[in-house]
Amino acid sequence: MIKTTVQFALAIIHGNRIAIGRHFLPIVFDEAKVYEIVDVTLKFFEENAKPSERFANCLDRVGWDVFEKKVEEVL
Repeated sequence: MIKTTVQFALAIIHGNRIAIGRHFLPIVFDEAKVYEIVDVTLKFFEENAKPSERFANCLDRVGWDVFEKKVEEVL
């Protein structure tokens, strides 16, 4: 049996600025958990981003710690 693993690290590139990602989650083996993490990430962005704001800028403004707490709630 082959197990698929997913490792999350956010590294965002846009324009002339490279935003360095962070590795803050363990390796995820459960596909359903992957979808939950993606859903929480998109919901975080939807709730916190300003119009036309990029994800990296939203994280910088709101704070990585707030984002990490939201994602860790689904683990």
